[in-house]
Amino acid sequence: MNDATTTSRVRLPLALALTAAAFWAYYSSQGRLYSSRPEEPVSLFLLAVAYGQIALPLLLMTFIPALLVKLQAASRPRATRIFFLIPAFSACAALAGVNEELIPPRLFCGTVTLIILFAALSAGSAFLALAEKLSVKIIPFSPLERLAIAAGLGLLMLSFATFAAGVAGMITQGAAAGILAVCVAAGGRRAWRLLREAVSEFFAQCEESPALGWCALGFVLAGLVFLLPGAFFPPLDYDVLEYHIQLPREYFDLGRIRVLPHNAFSGFPLGMEMLTLLAFMLTGGYHGIPLAASHGIWVAKLLNLAFLPLLLLAIFLCVRRLAGAKSGTTGGMLACALALACLQTDALAMKLYVELGLGAYLLLALLCLAIAWTEKRENFLALCALAGIFSGAAACCKYTGLIFVGGPLFLLALLTPVEGIPRSARVKGALALGAVCWLTLSPWLLRNFAEAGNPFYPLWNQAFSVENWSAQQEQRFYQAHHATGFGAVEMAKQFVRVGLGGDWPGWASGSALSVLGLVFLPGLLCLRRTDGRGKILAVLGWYVGGFLLWFFLTHRLERFYHQVFLLGCVLSGCGFAFLRKEASQSGGVARGLGLAAGVWALLFCVVSQAAFVGTNWFGDQNGITPVKTLLGVEPPEKMLAAYYMPWSLREKMLNALPPDAKVLLLGSADPFWLPSNVEYAMVFSNHPLWELLQKSKSAEDVHQSLRARGITHIYINWSELARLHSTYFEAYRLDRDGQARLRELLTSCGYENLSPPWPFGRVRDSRPYVKKLADNLPLLFPGGLPAGRYAQAPYELFPLPAETKK
Repeated sequence: MNDATTTSRVRLPLALALTAAAFWAYYSSQGRLYSSRPEEPVSLFLLAVAYGQIALPLLLMTFIPALLVKLQAASRPRATRIFFLIPAFSACAALAGVNEELIPPRLFCGTVTLIILFAALSAGSAFLALAEKLSVKIIPFSPLERLAIAAGLGLLMLSFATFAAGVAGMITQGAAAGILAVCVAAGGRRAWRLLREAVSEFFAQCEESPALGWCALGFVLAGLVFLLPGAFFPPLDYDVLEYHIQLPREYFDLGRIRVLPHNAFSGFPLGMEMLTLLAFMLTGGYHGIPLAASHGIWVAKLLNLAFLPLLLLAIFLCVRRLAGAKSGTTGGMLACALALACLQTDALAMKLYVELGLGAYLLLALLCLAIAWTEKRENFLALCALAGIFSGAAACCKYTGLIFVGGPLFLLALLTPVEGIPRSARVKGALALGAVCWLTLSPWLLRNFAEAGNPFYPLWNQAFSVENWSAQQEQRFYQAHHATGFGAVEMAKQFVRVGLGGDWPGWASGSALSVLGLVFLPGLLCLRRTDGRGKILAVLGWYVGGFLLWFFLTHRLERFYHQVFLLGCVLSGCGFAFLRKEASQSGGVARGLGLAAGVWALLFCVVSQAAFVGTNWFGDQNGITPVKTLLGVEPPEKMLAAYYMPWSLREKMLNALPPDAKVLLLGSADPFWLPSNVEYAMVFSNHPLWELLQKSKSAEDVHQSLRARGITHIYINWSELARLHSTYFEAYRLDRDGQARLRELLTSCGYENLSPPWPFGRVRDSRPYVKKLADNLPLLFPGGLPAGRYAQAPYELFPLPAETKK
């Protein structure tokens, strides 16, 4: 290798890294700028200014890499050095402006995350090496493919190791450190060598890409750098606080993993949540005081974010395998840009849902199958088994992984005709894929069967006669999770909503599929001249079938559709690759169409990202600019005080209530940010207070039972209680005696008047819920629906006296 090539390979990654630093510097300086402005409502003018501020650096970040390639090709090292110096000075200036107190904690969290990720890569590398020593023919991986597959396997292995430690009651810092040490010892050297080979291969491929490919790569790197600060944004979503991070927190406090009767979601497979638990174990906690200096929750968010580059790498490799290495490189880069431009992807990267992990495992499973389609017959069975592992990993994230990943992959392996692979081999491969998928999921199924008597708990509890699960609970669960409305008109509406980006500009929920269609549909017209078109048609069938599965079998949350969207990104990349191949053969219309599709898609990426950043970072929300929180100008506590309803309870428990106080939550089931001495139950589980109200003979019996449990206070979130009652099969409904006992109990707590005005306020769309609750509890609220303005607080804290009032 000559010196020019070596210099090129060193200069390009360094230039891209420094350009990314400039991007970070820009936003850091903007954060300081915004912190000095007076708070004011969002206006069209401010949004327009925000869009302009974000669109410009994104455009520069997109085209600078392409310009670097041209400069290097012209042998102008002095001009290239300018791009080294400007970002370096900008980065130093920006770091000086960020809150210096947060730099050490964030660096610590980043270091811990990198250690976990390297341990995962080491474990996956050791697994692949062991498989090859056992003469399993899974050799045809390029370094990049081996990197992606080893990383996915390693993260799954860390999840299972944490699960095993939790079941054994070894949720300790020492156990977490031991798990990582074993992984690094087993494959650390292989992992380091693999990293170097994969990076070298990646830039060797990128150097052959035209300017459009480099533009797409620049956008992807810019987007990843932009999303990194989102890992230090406090989780606020209800489902995240209810079980995605609440369950790992409870397991950490308990010291073991078990099915929790007060949280039915503890029976779900928690593959991603185990990585959150590992972060808590390794850092010794989940959150502290102040929150900005906490470690566990921020490491957990960084681990979730790490699935995004793995997901993008898997998209890139899938396109290269399906469309061909030469033309697939640029198509793969463009597909990654489209995936990152999806506003749902950005939102999931900044939160702690499990969809990023599920999508990454889906694409890794597709990659294994794509390799099996393009390699020799003797590798087919082993690669199908490897795809089965990733299908099972997707199911370990969520039960929906079985229907969105496991089932379709089984059919693709069985039915897709591939030259050189006879039907008998396809049957064996499909059976191996299905068996390994169920085997990978089996630890969670066995745990549920041992503890709850139902391997699929909390699904189908009536079929397995699970104790303490009533018909009302089953109906409540079904009503909350089944789809409604199945006509052709409804299907068209849903397709427009998610399939064509109909919610855009619904910033966190729109998608880029309207652009995906413009990119991959013309390219798919070239299939008649493309070898292996059956493989592309198979993925297209999976894409269409995925929408139908989402429409008929789920309750149609848009994040459930995200994994289907990722298949559309793969198809888009393949379509663009086919256009390039057609252009190289015939030119003319195909060349113009391909260039127009690529440029249009890339411009959409920039506009989409600018819209998301403008509203979610710089939009003034209730006196808070989120970018201030992300950059440490304002503490996370301010954001939580504005958006997390029980935050005032946390303040009282820390500063006003005695240390031995124990609070029973009614309505709220999202206690993650509260101290440990609380008791709660989610809507699908039996609430202890409601059970006592229905079974006890008097309010005094209820009072004594609560005191026996150590309860000293009752916290009632009225607005949430009304919402749950109205949307979950009339949950928390009481008969007349129960209403009388609750009224007497609250009166004994010092609440003399339950008549209007009720304490509802600042609650979005709460009035319909309130009316239904009032209609169904006439004895509890004889005043009926409150008139006029509500009071300011939709919740109350009742002290439970040692003795009831006579």
